[in-house]
Amino acid sequence: MTRNKLMIAVIVLTAAAFVAEAPAQSTTAQPVPPTGAAPPAYDLKENYTKYEYRIPMRDGKRLFASAYIPKDTTKTYPFLLQRTPYSCAPYGVDQY
Repeated sequence: MTRNKLMIAVIVLTAAAFVAEAPAQSTTAQPVPPTGAAPPAYDLKENYTKYEYRIPMRDGKRLFASAYIPKDTTKTYPFLLQRTPYSCAPYGVDQY
């Protein structure tokens, strides 16, 4: 079996296992908010703790990073890492 075919087989089997473990979708209808309605308020400060870091790179530059850590420690959460050349404002650990 060639390497490409082996890689495709692994991806297909992994996807099949993921789909088999996924919970069944609910068949009950979900309410749809009226057009133009604001989404429900979500208080980021209430659910996450913000940290700011300056991460040193090999060339001596220090990259700014903001980390939002869930306050709920009863279970583990996946993480999302996003790199952007643009601002990650607002700056300050008390600014969300």
